[in-house]
Amino acid sequence: MTNAFFKEKTLIGSFFNTVAFRVIEEAEVNGELQENLIEKYAVISTQGKRAHSTFLDELKKNFRGLDKNEDIHRLKKQKSETKRSIQSVIDTWTEKAKTFPFKVLVTVLEQSQSSTVGFTVTVSNIMNVKLVVKPGATTNEVQRIVMFGIDEKKNAWEDSSYLVFQRISQLAIGAVDYINRTKGEDSLEYLLDWLASYNDLYSAVCHRCQKHLYLDSQYFKLLPPTLRVYDQAKSYATHPQCV
Repeated sequence: MTNAFFKEKTLIGSFFNTVAFRVIEEAEVNGELQENLIEKYAVISTQGKRAHSTFLDELKKNFRGLDKNEDIHRLKKQKSETKRSIQSVIDTWTEKAKTFPFKVLVTVLEQSQSSTVGFTVTVSNIMNVKLVVKPGATTNEVQRIVMFGIDEKKNAWEDSSYLVFQRISQLAIGAVDYINRTKGEDSLEYLLDWLASYNDLYSAVCHRCQKHLYLDSQYFKLLPPTLRVYDQAKSYATHPQCV
């Protein structure tokens, strides 16, 4: 920013100085400094100084402190604190997850050009969940949540090729909204709990109908229980139609 500032400043000054010198040359060609050309030179010089002043004022107003790296340092510090805050929640939850009878891995991805934080939750040998979270003052806003099969190599802005994970991704949108409204600043921890409850996706029977497969719809066909609900802090697998 500092280099661009001095470059622009030099260009503005050079432009007006060049025009002014041309006025002087024009007068000298005729062998004399005519009075009206001298006045013209004075006007151009005044305009050049005014342009310099306006440019400097606008630069200071819109990019205050950038030439001293103050704002850059502040923005980097805020971003770092944001990541540490989410990382702190994840670290605390990961310690709790070590007591689970199945494996859950949370991997935070580096987001160098964004205020959001992306991370992947691997639930046992069942699925990968990719999330994009934007930290807020009271709660973390989940901007994207999508489920994939453990063998799929896709990013957070794609969809799974498997119908079962497409369906769970749909249900996750409602789950995120409910958790945000009811859990507030603890929403991320509860969301991680909810995701971990899918560790028995391929083995659990529905808590209501006691069946594993159910005709979800003409599009999704037969699916296992794709929804997880809580009752007295305990998670239950169920088909959405059985709720």
